[in-house]
Amino acid sequence: QFAIPEQYMLELMNVPDARFRVGCLRFLAEYLERVQAAQHGLQLFERACASLQASQAWRQLLGVVLAVGNVLNAGSNRDRADGFDLACLKTLETIKGSDGKDLRHFLMG
Repeated sequence: QFAIPEQYMLELMNVPDARFRVGCLRFLAEYLERVQAAQHGLQLFERACASLQASQAWRQLLGVVLAVGNVLNAGSNRDRADGFDLACLKTLETIKGSDGKDLRHFLMG
């Protein structure tokens, strides 16, 4: 004779698609928590986007970055651009002056 946990496992082995059913139960148990976490993250992202869209300082900063990029690219096929890819913002730290400070220091100073 088996103890209760072993008896339970023996019975569970007789349930058709037991692994799939347990997976479904687990999904249902975790679903609400996962949805709420995703909604919270989405709300934070939406607030951040709205904040950037409403920010005059952000618009001015992007305008200055565009102007500086056009000056640096003067005479090339990339001067007088109407816009730039936001991924270019990562490269601001690679443009350095003779004092060793990068372009971000100039823009924020």
